[in-house]
Amino acid sequence: MNNSDKPLEKRKLGRRQQARLLQNVMLPVAILFLIALSWHFVSRQNSVITATAIQVYQHTELEIVRAMARSVEQYVRHQIDHGQQRDVTQLEQEVFKLFIAPVRLLESGDAWIYAPDHVVFDLSSDFDDKYWGKSMPEIFEMQRHQGASHFEEMSAAVANAREGTGWYIWLPDKGKEIAAWTPVHAGDYVWTIGLSTPLPEILDSTGAAGQMRTAYFIMAVASIAILGLLLAWIRITLNRQRTEILTRGQRDLSLESSSAGTLDDILRLCLEGAIHVSGMDCGGIYLVNSKTGALELSFHTGLAEELVRKTKSFEKDTAYRRLVMSGKPMFYRFKDLDHRFHDAYDFDGLRATAIVPMLHKARVIGSLNVASHRCRKVRTWAHHALETIASQIGNLISRVSTEEILRESEERFRSVVSTAPDAIISINSTGEILLWNEGARVMFGYSADEIIGKSMLLLLPKNCREEMEKDFKKVLQQGKFTVMVRESEGVGKNGTAFPVELSVASWETREGICFTSIIRDITERRRILDEQRNLERRLDRAQRMESLGILAGGVAHDLNNLLNPLVGYPDLLLLKLPADDPLREILHRLKTSAKRAGAIVQDLLTLGRRGVYHMSPLNLNEIIGSFLESPAFIEQKIKYPETEISTELDPDLPLLSGSASHLSKAVMNLVFNGLEVMPDGGCLQISTYRHKFEKPNTGYESVEPGVYSVLKISDTGPGIEEQDLQHIFEPFYTKKEMGRSGSGLGLAVVYGVVHDHQGRIDVQTKLAKGTDFILYFPISHLQAQEEEKKPIDIHGSESVLVIDDLPEQRIMAEHLLTNLGYRVVSVDSGPAAIEYLSTNQVDILILDMILDKEYDGLRTYQEILKIKSPQKAIIVSGYSLNIGVRQAQALGAGQFVRKPYTLESIGRALRETLDQE
Repeated sequence: MNNSDKPLEKRKLGRRQQARLLQNVMLPVAILFLIALSWHFVSRQNSVITATAIQVYQHTELEIVRAMARSVEQYVRHQIDHGQQRDVTQLEQEVFKLFIAPVRLLESGDAWIYAPDHVVFDLSSDFDDKYWGKSMPEIFEMQRHQGASHFEEMSAAVANAREGTGWYIWLPDKGKEIAAWTPVHAGDYVWTIGLSTPLPEILDSTGAAGQMRTAYFIMAVASIAILGLLLAWIRITLNRQRTEILTRGQRDLSLESSSAGTLDDILRLCLEGAIHVSGMDCGGIYLVNSKTGALELSFHTGLAEELVRKTKSFEKDTAYRRLVMSGKPMFYRFKDLDHRFHDAYDFDGLRATAIVPMLHKARVIGSLNVASHRCRKVRTWAHHALETIASQIGNLISRVSTEEILRESEERFRSVVSTAPDAIISINSTGEILLWNEGARVMFGYSADEIIGKSMLLLLPKNCREEMEKDFKKVLQQGKFTVMVRESEGVGKNGTAFPVELSVASWETREGICFTSIIRDITERRRILDEQRNLERRLDRAQRMESLGILAGGVAHDLNNLLNPLVGYPDLLLLKLPADDPLREILHRLKTSAKRAGAIVQDLLTLGRRGVYHMSPLNLNEIIGSFLESPAFIEQKIKYPETEISTELDPDLPLLSGSASHLSKAVMNLVFNGLEVMPDGGCLQISTYRHKFEKPNTGYESVEPGVYSVLKISDTGPGIEEQDLQHIFEPFYTKKEMGRSGSGLGLAVVYGVVHDHQGRIDVQTKLAKGTDFILYFPISHLQAQEEEKKPIDIHGSESVLVIDDLPEQRIMAEHLLTNLGYRVVSVDSGPAAIEYLSTNQVDILILDMILDKEYDGLRTYQEILKIKSPQKAIIVSGYSLNIGVRQAQALGAGQFVRKPYTLESIGRALRETLDQE
């Protein structure tokens, strides 16, 4: 029988087995059902007999009590009419003696008479004296604890003087008592007369009990006879089935083991078949080790670990091995085995075992062992089956050994191919796919069943197919084995193209040249290269911004020093001029222009990331709200009336740690930038929200995982071209007309502010659609604090020492502070200040941080503190609040004032520092 016939044969065999099983099961079930039905019929018949007997007896009882009731009624009326008996008790005794006492039904029958509220007489032998004087419901309730039941209907009828029949249980041992009762009405007297008899006596007296016993006896004898015949049939059927199972088991074992792939499969199938056909429940197969000659347990099932440990190997000189090598099958009880088995078998609870040597070419190569926890011995009919199975195993082992060597080699090849992460594909000379591994399925999306036999070109985009066909034809024409490595494109089942690296080798078979290709998806490699390029571009941009920032910061310091007199002197002149002097307007314009120049310088400092930052917990919504109420915004809104400006602010926006003035400047620059790119109108939206990144986000800049307060300003302008996008944050890089739309530092300032707040920027733009500027700020867990500036008098009379290396700065400071009432002295260096203070005292210092390299502001203050501590001071600089300023403030210095400063700003800082304790 070939392999293709096996499933059909199994199906036919399965159908025959099912039909036979159905027949073998249905016959006993049908017989048992008929027996049960017969018993049910007999039981029903007996129930009918019992019910009939009860009904007839109750009718008889009722007729008797009715006759008794009529007699009693006539007697009582006669006594009443003649006035002979007036006492109730005497009358009841007469009634009982004359009419009740003489009446008895069967041996245990009972006659009784009850008034509604008490018992008159009860002839029952088990009627206790304690019940006298009680009503029937009371008596039965008292009797309930002894098992009385089903009395409620009768008790109610007697208490209400109603006629009826029924049954009750007085004592469980007596069983049901069948009763009938009727009331007696005579004048004012009301009694109920009743009779009751136990059901067993009724059935015996009527002959019903005898009929039922006879029916049950006949049914029991018939049932035993039928069951005996059924058991005999079952035994015959089981013996026949056992023989068929043995024959079929041996045949199936031959078929299955012949197609088994590995030695373990052979051993498993043979052992399971041996256990099945022999009726045993566990076993093992021993094989002779060709090198050591030892008998080793190669496969087992159902054995305890202790038994396996003790019997896993038998060396050459052991009695058990000699017993097996004799080649004779043995069927033992466990106690007859090698003593090494006894404890282990006893521990496992084994009772019987069969040891059948396995031979190949008249040589013992092992043994088949089966055992049982239930059977005391191996059944005789199983001996031949076990010997047949043992003889089959030897022939199979030789075949499997050769096949296993070949299979291992094939498995190694398949394992390498199937587990390779790359796609491995083999095709023939016509391009049809012959081999398709798991890596190919994952990469292209086709299963092996879908793709094998199809053309290799299906995996390539159309623009690559022609070139690949030329390469294959060239190899076929030359007839040479070649290896080709190249980059190309693949296309998946879903139509998506992706970059691949092909490594193709050709090899020759009897059918012609074939090709094997290893295909690697290089999408990730290219992504990494793209990321590297993007990283290099961002690094280059950051370096350019840093260089420009350093340059801008240096220029800003010098410009601040130059602008300081232009901001300060107008204040002095304004103090001297009358209120109606026309020069006052010129001075105001001069001061305003100088302040604007100072603001541009501040932008340069921000660009160079040298701005003055007073960090505190802030809410972006409040920054935006203040900006939208500012005169600068209102002026721009009037300037661009066609532009619709809207806000969408998250009310639960988390706080950030930042500088209100710098953040307001960033918002202003972005809003003004958006308005300027939409001169003919459009939509500009300002929105805020909270966002959490679970993993790094790559956009214009990479954003690390975390929670951020986000500011988004969107416009519907023309968008930004790709070549401009990389330069928009560079100073003075603009497509706008210089001098008419700002200084060219707007977005550069935004970049500096955001990065000074440890934030990141993303820019999303589409040509003719608009641009979104998205700023991410790390959130702060501190609480916002409100600061309130109180008006103060900035005048004073204290002594002030001004330390500045520029004479124009010293002169201006002297003029400003003298006009405020202070006594001012100035020096041009740190050593000069130390020398002055060694012999003089001042109330406060105005210290410029940028002095001589050897004696800058910080060192000067440190040396001053050595000779006079504490010493109040305020710090001024054209630079920003840097590390040196922080260190000086940590030593005791007060506020920091940025140049150029006004009379108001220097005066307030001076006054507030002097007033501090």
